[in-house]
Amino acid sequence: MLTLSKIAKWLGIKDVPHLPVSVCVQDSKQVVKGALFFALKGERSNGLDFLEEVALRGAFAAVVPKEYDGPDFSLTLFRVDDVLQTMHQLAKLAMQEYSCEVIGITGSLGKTTTRHFLTQLLSEKFKVAYPPKNYNSQRTLPLVVLNAKGDEDFLILEMAMDRPGQISKLVDIAAPRYVILSAISLAHYFGEGSPFKTMDEVAREKACIFCDETEYAVIHSDAASFDAVREACSCDHILYPYESDLSLPFVEEQFKECLMGAIKMAEYLGLSEEEIKRKLPSLTTFERRFETTQYRGITFINDSYNASPKSCIAAFRNLPKAKGRRIGVFGAVWELGEFTLAAHRSIAREALQYVDELLCIGKPCETMVDVFKGSGKKAELFDSREALEKAMRERAKEGDVVLVKGFSSHKLWEIVPKE
Repeated sequence: MLTLSKIAKWLGIKDVPHLPVSVCVQDSKQVVKGALFFALKGERSNGLDFLEEVALRGAFAAVVPKEYDGPDFSLTLFRVDDVLQTMHQLAKLAMQEYSCEVIGITGSLGKTTTRHFLTQLLSEKFKVAYPPKNYNSQRTLPLVVLNAKGDEDFLILEMAMDRPGQISKLVDIAAPRYVILSAISLAHYFGEGSPFKTMDEVAREKACIFCDETEYAVIHSDAASFDAVREACSCDHILYPYESDLSLPFVEEQFKECLMGAIKMAEYLGLSEEEIKRKLPSLTTFERRFETTQYRGITFINDSYNASPKSCIAAFRNLPKAKGRRIGVFGAVWELGEFTLAAHRSIAREALQYVDELLCIGKPCETMVDVFKGSGKKAELFDSREALEKAMRERAKEGDVVLVKGFSSHKLWEIVPKE
């Protein structure tokens, strides 16, 4: 059990009460009684501004910069040189006391869906700890480790990055004995100021998930095509996707691929074919991943969790048939750098085959509108989410299928009508 006195001992601090920590958080809204709050500084906010709030919510303690000289609000304050570095340090020390084996998942696409499937499969037979939502960054993965009990059979961790060296830092906290490396493809790595210039550089960073402790890996064939991945992986491994005799519960190709990766790892970790078959019919997808809802006779496909060129194309290809029209409601994919124009043009050309009308938001979608209009199909670019939603509600009629897809920053899930 994590306690304030144990944390104090790890940090070399004395005279701290022996109180149990209920949860470690960096978001004041997630504080409950007994919480340990990490007062991280972000681009838009500073955790120090929320100390009074977290105290009122019942937190026992907070990790703060040593230069902080404000009130403690009756919290136990751990004053440190660097709050984020301390979070990493504590997670690493906690991991050293755990008995669970780490499964690490990285890649450009499908990390969370693969993790979600694998968690459901393994939970039938094993005790599993896993992230809430997509806690996979420098600021959130350490919290997943700290909030685990440590006596689980497996700790499943997603490992994401947007800078070189970040995967290695996460591996340093929790070295994975087992690895799933999903597809490596064009995604949000090439925005303004990005250090990545080529997909080979992205692959090299993703390949840092392999370490001396890695025993076995399941690798997407797209990822395996990169020299950096082949050079980094010296453990036993298998490739996916593959021809499967199993009756998979999804028709969407992107879900099938993620599930195949999860199945291969589950098999290696001890699930029998019968156990897997028994679990398959009850598998669910993660929120806002091709969720289907009905509203006034209109079928809405909510695939708004996030977007990359490959996932956009997959979403259009997997649209169900419609009695009426098929409408694409699309938010531009950001952080593609020099690939932006070509990527959106490619998405538009693919979308032409599957949707009758396109409603867009985000300047990079200008080229998509041009492609559609050049082919004689309706398309329009909007300058606000409110205007986009108004047009969607006006134009979608009973019998239509509406795909809502876009980069997470657009928050397009907010415009999907509730059942």
